[in-house]
Amino acid sequence: MKKILSSCLFAALVILFAAAFILNAQAAGMEKNISGSVTKLAYQQSGNTEEIRIYTSHANILRQFVLEPNSDCKNYRIGIEITDAVIQQNGAFDINQGSVYQIRYANKQNPQAASIVIETTKKPDYTIKPSGDGKYLSVILNGSVSGQPAQSPAPGATSGKPASTSSPATTVPASNSQGTGTLGPVSVTVQGNTCLVRFEGINLNTAFGNTGKKPAIELREKEKILQVTLPGQDSRFSEGFIPGNSVVYGVLVSYNKELNSTIIRIVFDDAVTYTHEISGSSSVLKINRGSSGNTGSTGNTGVTSPTTTPAPAATNPPQTGNDTSRSDSSRALVNASFSGNSVTITAASTSGYRIYTAGDPSRIVIEVPGTVSPGEKTMGSGALYQKAVLSQMNASTARIELYAWELPQWTVDESATGLKVNLNRSGAANIQAGDGDDVALKLIGTNIVGKYRKYADKIIAENDVKNNAYAFMFPADLIDLGQGSVNINNALISTVTTLTTPSSSFLKIEKKDATKEFSIVEGSSSNELLIVAKSGSETPSKVPASNNTGIVGNINIRNPQSSARGKLVVLDAGHGGSDPGAEFSGYLEKDFNLDITLKLEAILKQKGINVKMTRSTDVFVGLEERAEMANSWGADLFVSIHNNSMHEGMKGSMTFYYPTSYKGKTYARMILDNMYDKLNMGAMGSSGLRSANYVVLRQTKMPAVLVEVACMSHPDDLNLLKSEAFRQKTAEVLADSIIQILNQM
Repeated sequence: MKKILSSCLFAALVILFAAAFILNAQAAGMEKNISGSVTKLAYQQSGNTEEIRIYTSHANILRQFVLEPNSDCKNYRIGIEITDAVIQQNGAFDINQGSVYQIRYANKQNPQAASIVIETTKKPDYTIKPSGDGKYLSVILNGSVSGQPAQSPAPGATSGKPASTSSPATTVPASNSQGTGTLGPVSVTVQGNTCLVRFEGINLNTAFGNTGKKPAIELREKEKILQVTLPGQDSRFSEGFIPGNSVVYGVLVSYNKELNSTIIRIVFDDAVTYTHEISGSSSVLKINRGSSGNTGSTGNTGVTSPTTTPAPAATNPPQTGNDTSRSDSSRALVNASFSGNSVTITAASTSGYRIYTAGDPSRIVIEVPGTVSPGEKTMGSGALYQKAVLSQMNASTARIELYAWELPQWTVDESATGLKVNLNRSGAANIQAGDGDDVALKLIGTNIVGKYRKYADKIIAENDVKNNAYAFMFPADLIDLGQGSVNINNALISTVTTLTTPSSSFLKIEKKDATKEFSIVEGSSSNELLIVAKSGSETPSKVPASNNTGIVGNINIRNPQSSARGKLVVLDAGHGGSDPGAEFSGYLEKDFNLDITLKLEAILKQKGINVKMTRSTDVFVGLEERAEMANSWGADLFVSIHNNSMHEGMKGSMTFYYPTSYKGKTYARMILDNMYDKLNMGAMGSSGLRSANYVVLRQTKMPAVLVEVACMSHPDDLNLLKSEAFRQKTAEVLADSIIQILNQM
């Protein structure tokens, strides 16, 4: 990353920000940039005709339909699903002109599609057709544009048969969304708005088979998975997938050899609740969309409560100060009322309140002295946040969280016994708050990691210690940050301000600590970059001159000390099964990863080291499962083996560590140095050592390193990987590195 040690960048930013915010923003009022392969939405009106433009190169419509007004929504809704298009961050675009009230957009999977919902105040007469230049899809609404938009809540899961529509220009038959299917004893059916997953002949409340162990049901809200784990292996099950329906994406069945468990993952895209009932000798999971309702039925049906407590049932927030259910009347009750763009809070005292923006998921957090009745309120269409969740942070502090897809700007009106938090659209785009400890911000966008690797040397960063600010200037091809200002107020930063021009995107951070500096690291997916606080000066790894011969002399593997023999190393061969990883010239990354890892396992065991593998055959293992294995086994070191795919010209080795793991960084550097010295894989230079927010680095409780042995995308490195001798040498170098690490523990 290029660093400019002058005030030039900040001077330019001052001029650009000042000029930009003076400009009349009305012209952009009916356009909205969004991230993904759907890049923008636009609305315009001419006479009695309205046009919505969906900017995307994907023109194949999976299905389209019109929903009549109902109890969930007082307006009509046009639903359009665009095949293979991607929306990186769900959101809404308020129109409130003509007959169009709001446009909502969201990502769907299995199959991949972008979902666009256009909410109108009258029954729509519309056509859809691609533009002549192929840059956008045009939705034309014909007829009168009179009528005021009705306030309505955000729609829940669409159910029932869509109303018939006028014949559009592009006629695509609506697909049947009510997927059903059977895989061994597991079957999926739909009754109305409920998805039924039946386990034929299996009672999830009793011990499974001859294992003596009960199955586990776990609702993983963050991963959006309802997981059933059956101890042992049952010949009735075969690995496979049951397609989804209007409630769930689908059901994935697999056997995990290392855990000796059959795992059924029920994947959903929105909040769900479920009940577990017993029908004869069979368990039935009844799954409904939405966070309201009970999770786990009570009564005489045999209930298994989920391991992870789901979101609380939706309740109206308390509106009075009297709470007769509490025996301790000395604790002051906090009341909250909500509107689409504000929250009003009353309490005996708000002294010492705290408000900040948090991530994972994106939300505004308000902490106030007192107690609150836990509950949840879902907001209607047009609100600047999707829901509010009330909870008790500790015995003396109430917490109110406003979940928002896009970060709104907030301001606070204070009084002795109350707060009013006002929300406004910020205009900033493609940023989210980090954890506030080490990750200040997240930058999001489709394949932003790949773009970062391409444009990293064109990023300009500058630290302004005097004014407590830090700024980045990115090429516009890397990211569009929009234009606006957002309060963050976490431990690292106060506010961020963004501005985007045709050539560049600017990001200005107002710091809490004038001495703090920031750097950019790759996140846990290809669609995420992290802006993290630097932990101090970083000395790059030593980089020997590479002669590019690849294979060098014999590796003299050191012997472990007696203390090292008592340590446990978990080796993780990346990808596997249905996940091939990178693929070049017919070669699959998963095969190289497994071969090197098996060789490494054999060497370490020969040296007397305790080793466990997350996979030893070509099977799929989830990322969270890999971390869970290492944690449950009590590992002392976790090493994940991968091979890279980079943009043209890049080759050599890389190692990754979690940003906050000091030992992880030290061990990653040791492994990388040995790869450079003993395998001549130093083409990456000092950039080969990187931090990342990968699941297997973040969720493991012991020091963890992810190794990218070589770049399959470069012909020289691919030829090395094809060589049995090179893969053996790699295993030897890694074994020597691991023993070196264990000897130091």
